Amino acid sequence: MKKTLLGIAALLLLGGMVHIGLGIAQMIWVSGLVLDVLWFTSAGFALVYIAFINYLVTTAGPTQTRFFVIGHTTNILGCILLGLILIKLPAPHVALLFLLLVAETGLMIRTHMQVKKGSLTYTTV
Repeated sequence: MKKTLLGIAALLLLGGMVHIGLGIAQMIWVSGLVLDVLWFTSAGFALVYIAFINYLVTTAGPTQTRFFVIGHTTNILGCILLGLILIKLPAPHVALLFLLLVAETGLMIRTHMQVKKGSLTYTTV
């Protein structure tokens, strides 16, 4: 399960990096520094930060429960934000990112519950 969580976090990181790259390319070659480009690029940074936080939560030890709270909060707020974006922009890439984040959130909550019950041996990567 840990490899799956890290794999999804890597895909979220890749999506964020693509968002940042496309935003910078748009700014340089097409429209200059406009608000739409800044919002688009900031969405990429948000995905990168979500991926980093999920990496921290996944590699943290079972006694570091404060990371789980931060991770759950970040994932749930990210799911809400991407869900709202998906309503306004029903594009395949937005749906893919939404599904990845929902899967990451569900797996993270499941991992946290297993760690709390003691049924999961938690080792670092």
